[in-house]
Amino acid sequence: MPLILRIDCDNAYNRCDKGRVSRLIKLALNYLNENYIAPHWRILGYLEHFYKFIDYLKSIGVRASIFFKYITLPSRDYVKTLISYGFEVGMHLYSATNESEFFKELERVRKGLGVSIEGFSKHGHGERRLSRKHAWHYEPEKYIKWGIKAGLKYFSGNTPGVKAETKVFTGKFTYVPQVFCVEPSSRRVKASIDEVVDHVNSGGLSVALVHPINWFASGDVRRELDRLLSKVRDIKTFKELLCR
Repeated sequence: MPLILRIDCDNAYNRCDKGRVSRLIKLALNYLNENYIAPHWRILGYLEHFYKFIDYLKSIGVRASIFFKYITLPSRDYVKTLISYGFEVGMHLYSATNESEFFKELERVRKGLGVSIEGFSKHGHGERRLSRKHAWHYEPEKYIKWGIKAGLKYFSGNTPGVKAETKVFTGKFTYVPQVFCVEPSSRRVKASIDEVVDHVNSGGLSVALVHPINWFASGDVRRELDRLLSKVRDIKTFKELLCR
């Protein structure tokens, strides 16, 4: 079984910029984007950390499943480039609190990406509200029902763990509850990169999560991810896994 590299694109702007003035501007833009509205202009640094992260993955020949909020969408042309390299794109569920809102959010992401999507992840673990727009409660049973009704194929959950299991509903919708955070500060489980490597290389399935902003800002996160990707033998997207 492979390692699934899951990328949740949370931040529109690089709030960790090294320049003091630039950092303050991007902090403000990121805050406005999360809570109200902000321009999505590359000239202001929109998704710059994400683009650099993708360049890194391309340079080492690794593909990933990437999940976007409706407020962190790249251009349609860039999405086509991602897909041409073998990446997969999906929705990072953010604001929906009921089925109707889920369908609206899904359509917004689909329209913004300009492609069909097969799966989604969820922003947050249900511990606290992260912004004004954030639906912070974590309710996987609801998401599964909504995903099935929407005709999607899978939901990647936020239960901490190295050993990922797949649960299939109605014969065609897959739920993968477990995820291992590459970022040590967000791991929420006593496990190491080496344990993930051993599990995958022994035939097990793991889902490893990393956020582009944390990779960009932290040398520790970059080193942890480098160790993981250099040691596992098989890395696939969710789409590739479910096509088996």
